[in-house]
Amino acid sequence: MQRWIDTDPPQPPPAWVDRLAGHAHRTVADRLTAAGLVRPRTVRHWLGRDTVYPAVDTNVAAWPWARLSMRVRRHTRLTSRDSALARLCLATGLGGHILGADTLTARRQLRHLLTPVPPGVDELLRPLAAAAGRRRHSQPGRPSRRNRR
Repeated sequence: MQRWIDTDPPQPPPAWVDRLAGHAHRTVADRLTAAGLVRPRTVRHWLGRDTVYPAVDTNVAAWPWARLSMRVRRHTRLTSRDSALARLCLATGLGGHILGADTLTARRQLRHLLTPVPPGVDELLRPLAAAAGRRRHSQPGRPSRRNRR
């Protein structure tokens, strides 16, 4: 992936998000495995086999979520790093996991806690949110927003 970024002509963030999305899962899994943070494991189920990547140390894996969740519950202003993480969670539909609420509620609660993030973060998150939304709505067997109760 890095070769694509280094050798291709400059492209706007939405183009990169669309281009890299299909490879992101495997690339992230490989990087986390190489860093010793996860250990691949094959699991069997009735449809076949899958590879899962459980954390080597669950405390290390859970710390960013725990830190962010605690700050939000205590209404503590977020650092720039935690603001970027919160924005990423909201963009990908995981905002509710921070608060145990739906993404809309999480967005409302986070709005006053967010601090400025480095230039370009929000520009990258807009197409990421759009891509995540397209993926959520294209999953088979998933009820449309209108049909959810």
